[in-house]
Amino acid sequence: MGGVMRGQSQVTLLTSDEEDPLAIKAEFYQTAELIKSKVEQYLQLQVSIRHQQALP
Repeated sequence: MGGVMRGQSQVTLLTSDEEDPLAIKAEFYQTAELIKSKVEQYLQLQVSIRHQQALP
C-alpha cells in the first residue's frame, strides 16, 4: 500500500499477490473500509472511496 498526496487529498494505491479477481475486489474493499473507518475515528474527516480499474 502506498499513499500520494494531491492537493488536500490522499490517494492510496493498493496491490495484491492474489490472482482471483473476486478475491482481489473483496480484499481491496475491506482495506478501503478499514482506512475509511480509521480516518473518521481518529481525524473526524469525511472520506470518499473511489475505484478505478488498472490499465491493461
